[in-house]
Amino acid sequence: MRDALCYELGPVPWSLASVDESLAKTAKSKLLDLLEKDIPPAENVPGNAAWMIDAMALLQSLGTIPATFADLAMKAFDVATAAFLSDSVRIDFVVDRYPTHSIKRCERSQRAKQGIVKINIANRLQKCPSQWKKYLTLDSNKTNLSEFLLQEWIRPEYAERLHHRLFYVTHDAKCTLLTSSDGVAKLTLVCYFMQHMRLRWVRECRVIRSPDTDVAILACSLCPGIPARIFFRTETKTRSRFIDIQAVRNFVSENVCDALLRLHALTGCDTTSAFKRRGKKTGLQLLQSNLQLCDGIQRLGDTFNVSDDLFTVRETFVCQLYGSKTNSINDCRYELFSVKGAQSDNLPPTQDALQMHVQRANYQAAVWVRALQAKPVVPSSCGYGWEIVNDQLTMKWMIRNQHLMTYWF
Repeated sequence: MRDALCYELGPVPWSLASVDESLAKTAKSKLLDLLEKDIPPAENVPGNAAWMIDAMALLQSLGTIPATFADLAMKAFDVATAAFLSDSVRIDFVVDRYPTHSIKRCERSQRAKQGIVKINIANRLQKCPSQWKKYLTLDSNKTNLSEFLLQEWIRPEYAERLHHRLFYVTHDAKCTLLTSSDGVAKLTLVCYFMQHMRLRWVRECRVIRSPDTDVAILACSLCPGIPARIFFRTETKTRSRFIDIQAVRNFVSENVCDALLRLHALTGCDTTSAFKRRGKKTGLQLLQSNLQLCDGIQRLGDTFNVSDDLFTVRETFVCQLYGSKTNSINDCRYELFSVKGAQSDNLPPTQDALQMHVQRANYQAAVWVRALQAKPVVPSSCGYGWEIVNDQLTMKWMIRNQHLMTYWF
């Protein structure tokens, strides 16, 4: 039985995936809740802060959608540039990129199962779709919409409201600076990345507006590289708050915060699986209580390749995540099965499947830790826990194709 449990008990690792090969999920927002639970919301945010806005999150949260796309552009502009009503002079409207082979494909495919509505914007007076969330599920719609908004916002009626203020709009691999002089909109193309904001626009304060826990965790881990005080503004239907990122780092500890984005990638985000029934709280507690483990997790993503010794640290971490003192994940599986009678989806993955998972988590962490680099060199995700099948980027769950039934017979 010990040998048998070195194989998965099905065609996918049940601890990491469902039968349709969708990723096991966890409540990732719980991690942010844990980090800020003893820190009161920030009340005094400087009015002259530079703002960075999660574009698609803003469009998702507009509430009642206007009748036409022209009206939509005006409403989105009003919401996005609301900070200009204070003393702010710079806002960045940041749109995601949607490459063909994206490591977020599994997550987006799951969202698309609720239905999609494909619409091409032919003119500004075209009616907006009534099924707004289904419209924003499709990547091509979002790309088309972001290009439309940019073309709409360079119209003369927006010029006066931009007077001597800087409004950056990202679209695909480009960034456009919208500003105005004497009431005439001026369009300037610039190269955009986080380093641009870091080097050319050093300010006392920056505000990141997004509901995404991933963005908050990135801010907590990377803020030492940004010479400004950072606030994270997030909101739900009933609550809006500012989180002082430096206050989080001071309370939680610098070491733990430096390891946060690695922990987040390893324990489940939009691109990597969670471990079923093993949430963010346990992982965070392990980092806080074990300095050696914390130091080991901090090295996740330093390079795109996972060495044997670094995998051993992650294997030990996952064993402890499942409450075992062993350093072997296969021994941990046998222990939980034979002593506690754990069901298949409550067992950790095999060492084989864990190696693939650690490669994916390491790849995602490696991308994140390079977010402040101007032009990071990022290899293809193929070979790092993903593979191309039928021209689609898919998870490579195991190196061994055999699972238990093959072993048994």
